[in-house]
Amino acid sequence: MGLRMPGPTTHPRSSNLWFRMAVPERLRGKVGKREIKISLGTSDATEAKIQQARQQAKWRSYFQALDREIENEAAAQAPTVVARFLEIMAERNGSLHNVIYGLRSFIASRLLLAWAEAEFEALNAYRALRLHPDPQLWEGGPAAQDADIIPVDAREEVVSRVDILHRDENLLGVGFAEAIEWLLAARRWDVVWPEVALVEEHTGISAPQGSLLFNTVAEALLHRLVEQQLSSEDAARLAALPRRYLPGKPEEYPPVSVPQPEQPAVSRRQPAAGKSGRPLSAGLRHWAQLRAPRPQSLVEARRAVDRFILLNGDLSVGQITRDDILDFRDFITGMPTNINLEKVKASGTPLRKAVEAALGKGHSETVRTLSPGAVKKDVGALGAILGLLKNEGWIPDNVSSGIPIAGYGKTRRGQRRPRLPLRPSMMQTLFASPLFTGCEGRADIERTRPGKHVYQDELYWSFLFGATSGPRLEEVGQIRLDDIEVIERPGEAPIVAIYVTGTGEGESIKNEESARVIVVHPRLLELGFLEYVKRRRAAGAARLFDLKQSPTGKWTKELSRRVNRYVDRVVTDDPRFVFHSLRHEFKDRAEATISTRVHDRITGHSPTTVGGRYGLGASVELIARELEKLDLSFVDWDQLRKAASIASVRERKAT
Repeated sequence: MGLRMPGPTTHPRSSNLWFRMAVPERLRGKVGKREIKISLGTSDATEAKIQQARQQAKWRSYFQALDREIENEAAAQAPTVVARFLEIMAERNGSLHNVIYGLRSFIASRLLLAWAEAEFEALNAYRALRLHPDPQLWEGGPAAQDADIIPVDAREEVVSRVDILHRDENLLGVGFAEAIEWLLAARRWDVVWPEVALVEEHTGISAPQGSLLFNTVAEALLHRLVEQQLSSEDAARLAALPRRYLPGKPEEYPPVSVPQPEQPAVSRRQPAAGKSGRPLSAGLRHWAQLRAPRPQSLVEARRAVDRFILLNGDLSVGQITRDDILDFRDFITGMPTNINLEKVKASGTPLRKAVEAALGKGHSETVRTLSPGAVKKDVGALGAILGLLKNEGWIPDNVSSGIPIAGYGKTRRGQRRPRLPLRPSMMQTLFASPLFTGCEGRADIERTRPGKHVYQDELYWSFLFGATSGPRLEEVGQIRLDDIEVIERPGEAPIVAIYVTGTGEGESIKNEESARVIVVHPRLLELGFLEYVKRRRAAGAARLFDLKQSPTGKWTKELSRRVNRYVDRVVTDDPRFVFHSLRHEFKDRAEATISTRVHDRITGHSPTTVGGRYGLGASVELIARELEKLDLSFVDWDQLRKAASIASVRERKAT
């Protein structure tokens, strides 16, 4: 049974009922008070309960956002916390040198001991680690879930490198650090819970396992252990060692004769000093910290960096050349879309071989490869990261700038799948279809067949928004009810404004120009949009639509598929026409009656006039007046109003 919240309360100096909620003690410093007290603006008990539910949802959401803010603030301090921890440990253990060596050996040993006993013995890992584990260690398979962190085909080299490179303690256990790099790539932070517990004990922080702070502290610690710099003398001694070693007696480590790798080995490049010596993975983290990108943009950047690292290794940013970027572009241009990077990393298979295998399963001309747009995103992400690192003084030049992508262009000519505006006849077909005039049932396929039902939900309203104001689908899908404001006008119909700022919980915008006000067209009000909003609020909903946010932060991943399938089924299956075609069509249609400056603001495009802006663009009153000039003659609004009005009360409540 859930916690029951108190209902509306009375106030000795007011006839209205009031909302009261205690502020959690941990948040009182940020909120500035112990309790929230707000008049509900009514003395009617029924209406007050509705308002009470809205306020509860609003303040719960706000408190959750504050908790995330506090956690993010703490997570941002993870590198500082780790640095302080190492300082304390160095003071207690004589030197930072000893601490780094010890932590590296503990973690690397844990990774090797996760293997099966037979494999551990066969690879002579006991000699590399200078220990003979008790056989009982493997009873019941302790830590076996971590065995896959170092792939099977890489283990012999890892053991050999640990064996030769950890014997000289002046090298700070570099062999151990190389083993830990596999853990960093796997991002399995739970493996280092003992070390995070030490950080907690010595710095006084609280980082529960699985929390954002735990993960960021674990990652920061591992990066510090991997990236700890050697002295120039020790670095020169390390560079002189052979790259690979055969297992053998401790006194004998002849270099192995192996085929040359497809890419130049990292050790053969000119070593980079200072910030230029930091790996690309560290550059990605620095970029993410400073830019604070949208979740989707961060996912795309991580994917690009993962692909580059799988192809070339985690090169230091000062070693990356323009030829590396060009080779990367050419390689991913022919890469199949179904390559799973996580599986490639887990298997230890070189990315080139994985791609060759995927291409070899069928005729290469029938394999679906990355689109020019996808290639552009990857190369562009690397360019964005390297561009920031140039500005930060890590590298002298951005070697990824100005890289051309075959088949990519802002213009539609030459694009693999250009998106075209819907034609007038297509717009007419769309809004005369069963979704708006009466369909067979609630299932998506049933909405394409004529019937007596009308379901006013995300599928219904998204198309109408697209035709009347041209927003991006994600902008519509993430709308919170708190973003909607009804502006009363004496003697005139009210204006309903939706504030798109990207600042609310779970919200984001494409760029700064996308921040604006979407004015709901009066035609949508005639179809019952405000009644739909009221039903959502009465149900205690926080958002306009019942959509689930994807791991990448997108609200419309599934909705995008649904709206595009509907277009395919009832309008045209030509892949050039999708939901986004409504936005293109709106822009073309708006040019006939609305000034360029205003319709740029309506759609959230960069202003064509010189100068920036401080607010959200054109005024709400101006947008409302301009929208009324818009040609919507392709829709039979009488038919839509009639269909909406005869929808059963039960069906409308269900939405």
